[in-house]
Amino acid sequence: MSENKKFFHYCRSLFCSSFVLFLATTSISADDIYSTATIEVLARDSILQEIIITLADVNNLNGTDKVLLKWLKEYPEFEYIMRINSKGKIISKVANNKILPRDFKDIGNQKWFKAMELLGKPYYGNVIQNKEIYLFWNRPAFIKSRKNTKFAGVLSVKI
Repeated sequence: MSENKKFFHYCRSLFCSSFVLFLATTSISADDIYSTATIEVLARDSILQEIIITLADVNNLNGTDKVLLKWLKEYPEFEYIMRINSKGKIISKVANNKILPRDFKDIGNQKWFKAMELLGKPYYGNVIQNKEIYLFWNRPAFIKSRKNTKFAGVLSVKI
């Protein structure tokens, strides 16, 4: 066995032993599992899911704008809410308690958007603008039929 492989196995063994020791000496209570931050994250995610469900009944962009504006007014901590279609174009955006003009900006090539389309899971990240840190929260939307489920786009919120 080469020296590099021996070193690798040694490091892996040391890490595993340290991790087992850490687990054995650390106590976790049920209260720690669902911290306040975790509950807040789950609440935000359920709000986005509610908005997606509400949008399922809307069949035009003006209606989408109105629904998003209603939700933005209900949750003033949101900087903006955007609806992005399945091709990655921003089709609706509301901010500052008003509907913004449609520019159909294409963000479909961004890694986070492609990952959401492929994996079908929410994406969370930070955005730094003007020395302020914001939470960038995205939830995929799907259209379900009897035969399959199709990616319908993303609902995006900046908090």
